[in-house]
Amino acid sequence: MATYLVIEMPIQLELASLRETMLFGQSLAIGLRPGDVLTFSGPIGSGKTTIVRALALALTGYDEASSPSFTLWQQYQGKINVNHLDLYRIEDERELPELGLFDAFSDDCVTLIEWPECAPSLIPQAAIRIQISGAGDAPRLLEIG
Repeated sequence: MATYLVIEMPIQLELASLRETMLFGQSLAIGLRPGDVLTFSGPIGSGKTTIVRALALALTGYDEASSPSFTLWQQYQGKINVNHLDLYRIEDERELPELGLFDAFSDDCVTLIEWPECAPSLIPQAAIRIQISGAGDAPRLLEIG
């Protein structure tokens, strides 16, 4: 008989350092599979890109992730392919079809999205949502749901 782990959402977590933030991202990657979508919300400097970088490293084997604010979408190839979207510059959701961002969602990659609140219609309902509070030297408070 199979045993299943049941996790109640939302989960709240405090990260006290950059190292803990990176370790969180790497450990989060363990349970991800192609087709999964994660969103990251929080103020500038809260650690969204730090977590994405750790996830991309764990999933692809390469430490090449950076914020794609100007390109909106970067792809990282590896053990598990990653699509990384940064929606910060989206001002009007009517831009989405011409930007081709709907193509970032695929069953053969993990999709990581920063600033999902800038294009809520783009985000699948089943996405794992991570809200980050804190910036600068303050600890980060995460709510995962």
